Amino acid sequence: MSTVLPGAAGPGVEQVEQRVAALADAACGVHDFVGPGQWSEAAAEDAIQTVEITVDALTRSHPDAAELLAPVLHATAELRRRLGLSADGQEVADGASVPELPVAPRGRRRRVLGGLGPGWRGVDRDA
Repeated sequence: MSTVLPGAAGPGVEQVEQRVAALADAACGVHDFVGPGQWSEAAAEDAIQTVEITVDALTRSHPDAAELLAPVLHATAELRRRLGLSADGQEVADGASVPELPVAPRGRRRRVLGGLGPGWRGVDRDA
């Protein structure tokens, strides 16, 4: 299978690589740190939204990406429901069903994350 991604850095590719590397480092840091009972509503909401925003960005990587990644958005919607969270900040009833989710249109911007919490100082790559 051939790839449609550029092999050499073009305009903006290096910046995307740096931002995605920082996102991956941050995700690894959360994975290594978090355990049962350490999730708050705000942390869970930010983590879910980060997944959704990343999926939205990945839809620009390939013409079939939105269709292939749609199950991820369904899974995040179900997780929101089970955690009692919702996309618009309103609590979700236990018996509520997960609505059909349209694939996010290209270019649509989601709200900016509430931040990574107090004390976040970035990733120390030299450590």
